Order: sequence, then C-alpha cells, then structure tokens
Amino acid sequence: MIRYSPWDLVDFVTLKHPLIGLGGAVYGYCYFYKWPIQDAEANRTQRWRDNWRAEVHYQEAIDWDTKKSRDDMHKFIEGQKEKYGSLKKAIAAYEKRTGKTAPAFLLNDPVYDHTLKRVGVPIKGDEEPHFLWDGTAYMKQSERPPTFADGKVRVPEHPRFYLQ
Repeated sequence: MIRYSPWDLVDFVTLKHPLIGLGGAVYGYCYFYKWPIQDAEANRTQRWRDNWRAEVHYQEAIDWDTKKSRDDMHKFIEGQKEKYGSLKKAIAAYEKRTGKTAPAFLLNDPVYDHTLKRVGVPIKGDEEPHFLWDGTAYMKQSERPPTFADGKVRVPEHPRFYLQ
C-alpha cells in the first residue's frame, strides 16, 4: 500500500506550511508567465534595433557603394562646415550660387537621417530612434507619430516623399 499520495503533498504545502505553497505559486507565476513575457518584449525591442541598424547599413551601401566614397562625402561635408561655419550656411551659399533651392536633407525618417548623420549632417533627434509597439521607428520622444487611442499602433498616413 502506498503511504503518500499527491493529495498529501498538496495538504503539506497548503494547509500545514502555507508559506512554502505561496512561495512556490509566486515563483511558478514569475517563471512560467511574467519572465517569459518580459524576455519576449526585450528580445523584440532588440530585434527592432538590430533591424534598424541593418537598414541604416543597407542604405549606406545603396547611397555610397564603398567606405571610401562614404568617407570622401564625410570629408566634403566637414570641409563645407569649416569653410562656411555650418552646414546651413553652406547650403544657403549653394542656393545663392546656383539659383536653385536645395533638396531637403532631413526627412524625419530614422533610417535616412541617421545615414546622413554618419557622414556629418547634424540631425534633430536622439542617438538611436524610439519604437512604437508595432516596430515603427521615430526620431524624438517629443515628436511621437500620431497613434490610435491605445498609444501603440500608428495612424496610417499618406506618403510624404517626393511631394512638392
């Protein structure tokens, strides 16, 4: 005959020693529910950052093909800053010299703006972008894109590139 049954264990941790049972329940809740969700959120945020960095490097490869041409662009921009005092003054001198309006450098797009930052164009924003719940990147915490009432999903917008 079996002396102990599963009910004896339940009786031991709930009735005779409730602190052991409560501690086991709390640990089980944390181990099986809370910590996996926290790990998934941290991994998701890290994946968004990694994907964003990969997009920046891909955009660099599209824009400048080689590191040499990227470094040449960086030297050119730094030379213009030294010559005119700032990039805005250099752009104004270009517009005055050619009679054309300069294209917009900063588009408030994290990938494009940070690609230009790596060659010396000063940007308005933080060191790395912030992310919405769905992975949408944005430049500054104070300029968060419009979202639905839950604050997680971005409201759809019309395309803003190539519009005059």
